[in-house]
Amino acid sequence: MISRLLRFRADQTGVSAVEFSLVAPVLVAMVIATIEGGLLTMRSYDMRAALNAGAQYVMQGGTSTTAAKAVVMSAWSKKSSDATASVSQSCKCGTTANACSTLCADGTVPMSYFAFSAQMTSKGIFTTNVITAQDTVRVR
Repeated sequence: MISRLLRFRADQTGVSAVEFSLVAPVLVAMVIATIEGGLLTMRSYDMRAALNAGAQYVMQGGTSTTAAKAVVMSAWSKKSSDATASVSQSCKCGTTANACSTLCADGTVPMSYFAFSAQMTSKGIFTTNVITAQDTVRVR
């Protein structure tokens, strides 16, 4: 009986299978985490690219916030079903807010700002994250 135990203890067959069974769950978790992070990053970059498309629209002379929002939504290729975007315009004379349709007190045209924001829920394999992005563009 003791000789059997000594032979069992000295036997090295199957050691690598046991080691792999201990390491495999960690490796699988790392692969899944990498995939989750990659999906989240890709969706975030796609959202930011869509906001940049809207910013390009207004920098090229577009003045409609509705059209700018449509540009953002159409450029956003990897959006989820709950994705939202908003565009607002504001004008300032120096540091004070001013109506965009009236001149400043000193007779100059007010600075026009377009604020873009977007939000979506990114559903991965095991996690769900809310991604948001904002961008502000001064046009004049």
